[in-house]
Amino acid sequence: MIAAANRTILIRRALEKRLINMQGHLQGTPPLVALEPGKHRCADPEETLRLLMVRYLPKVKEGRATKQDQVRVLTLILELADMALTDDLRFLDAWNAIYETVCEKQHIMQDIKPLVIPFMQCYAFLLQSYINKLM
Repeated sequence: MIAAANRTILIRRALEKRLINMQGHLQGTPPLVALEPGKHRCADPEETLRLLMVRYLPKVKEGRATKQDQVRVLTLILELADMALTDDLRFLDAWNAIYETVCEKQHIMQDIKPLVIPFMQCYAFLLQSYINKLM
C-alpha cells in the first residue's frame, strides 16, 4: 500500500503533468485567477455528478451525443467547480474525465468551442489550486 505522503506526491505530480500538457489548449487565453463566488455551486452535487458520468459523458465518448448533450456536459461540469476543490477526489476526477474526452473528441466538440475555452480555463485553475493545496 502506498504511504499517505507518497500518495500525495504522486497525485501532485500527476496534476502538475496534466497542467503542463493542457497549456497548449490555453495559448492566447487569459488565465482564470479565481472562481466567481457562488457561480459554480449546484443544489445537488451528487446527482449532478451522476448525470454527468452516467448519462451524458458516455454519449459523448461513444459519438452519440447531440450538440445539446455536449453543451450539457460542459454546463454540468462547470456547476461542479466548487466541489472539485474539496477533498472528494471524485469531483476532480470528473473534470479529468471530461478533459480527456474533450481532447479525444475535438472534432465533434468544435461546434461548442466557445464553451470549451471557459471549461479549460476553469480546469487549469482547479488543477493549480489543488496542486497548491498538496504542497
